[in-house]
Amino acid sequence: SSLGLITPLQTFDVESNNMEGELFKPEYAGPNGLTEIENWRVSLNNFVGSVPSEIGRWTKIQNLWFADNGITGIIPSEIGSLEN
Repeated sequence: SSLGLITPLQTFDVESNNMEGELFKPEYAGPNGLTEIENWRVSLNNFVGSVPSEIGRWTKIQNLWFADNGITGIIPSEIGSLEN
């Protein structure tokens, strides 16, 4: 299953659960993705990958926590445009 199919999801909190895999998949931030997400708390796991520029579509995000994972690459400038 894909989180991108749960568009009304507002909170995703899996901190400190020893989870692994790719953290940000393109469909999560796409037009049919997590458009209502307000809280994304995934710190202290074993997630990998990079933060896509499409994250700028998460206009309702208030908490974006993904520290202490295997995230690589640069933080996209679109994060700076988020208002909450």
